[in-house]
Amino acid sequence: MEIVFVPYAARGHVAPMLAAASALVTRGVRVRMVVPAPFAAHVRAAGAVPVVPDVVHDVRVPAGKGPGAVGERARLRRGRRALATATAETSRRLVAERRPSLVVIDPHTAWLRGLPLPGGTPAAWLWTTAGRTARGHLPVLVNGLPQLRARRGRRDRRVRFVGPLVGAMTTPDPGLPWDRIRAGRVVVASPGTVFTPGAAELKRLIGAFAGTEWTLVLATGRVPVADLGPLPGNVVAHPWIPQLEVLRHAEVLVTHGGMNSVLEAITCGVPMLVRPRIGEQRRTASRIVELGVGRRLRRWTDLRATAERLADEHTVRARLSGLRERARAVLAAGAAAEELVRLAEANTKC
Repeated sequence: MEIVFVPYAARGHVAPMLAAASALVTRGVRVRMVVPAPFAAHVRAAGAVPVVPDVVHDVRVPAGKGPGAVGERARLRRGRRALATATAETSRRLVAERRPSLVVIDPHTAWLRGLPLPGGTPAAWLWTTAGRTARGHLPVLVNGLPQLRARRGRRDRRVRFVGPLVGAMTTPDPGLPWDRIRAGRVVVASPGTVFTPGAAELKRLIGAFAGTEWTLVLATGRVPVADLGPLPGNVVAHPWIPQLEVLRHAEVLVTHGGMNSVLEAITCGVPMLVRPRIGEQRRTASRIVELGVGRRLRRWTDLRATAERLADEHTVRARLSGLRERARAVLAAGAAAEELVRLAEANTKC
């Protein structure tokens, strides 16, 4: 049996698929994944085979709205289109040559326009972010929990929530002060990997916690740490941090509301302070508030006071504990692997 994965070419989309792929490999399934070159080593480490398109592009959305940002956005759009075309061509060729048992597709990819697959190869959708229905009649797997689903909208019997697909891609420790992190009060702030924050936004975060009892562990993403100026002694900033490991010792996560960060926070039982950037993140933020496991950050001036209230609210901790137990009960990567094997076997019998 061979299964092919086609994720959207961003870390937050590749990582959940990689968790499912790794679980399949341990079950003896051959796995190939169509990914840009920067992700190839992660795919190999999971025991799968990377298939790399001949276009390299950094999927991100720049901060700001000035003339420079407008030009940068146009350049990045062209790069995304070129990568989408190369990914679709590579995927079609791979499917035509290998005739896999199943192709697992992220609905965010331009591969949507490639259906039906060559030779009638069976396929399934895997939502790596907030799950919704998808066109056609294919089965739909969702990285997440049904509790995070928006209350509105028609329920689709094709959809199966397989739980949090987290922990598949790790970031090397940049030299974090673990003794301080383990001993004190910690707030983690992460802007995500696609939407680039500006230095001014990160400076507001730093200013809110500067000189307090809190240790702020900040992932700056594509903003150079040097652009933030001298850092207060209680602030630790690196471009990338091993977020899941740090969250195990944290009391609050300040997040954009991306699904991977949300699921990692739930897995670790950490309340969230959410400042969303796009509609999908706003919907997720609304569910977090409705579930009572976080708050929406509307003004930067409220940041520290809101974070401190959130960390000390016993009802928030209790609700997080219940949600965390549901997440742990799912055994996400295994559940996803079992469902994909079932789909592949069902189509093989047909």
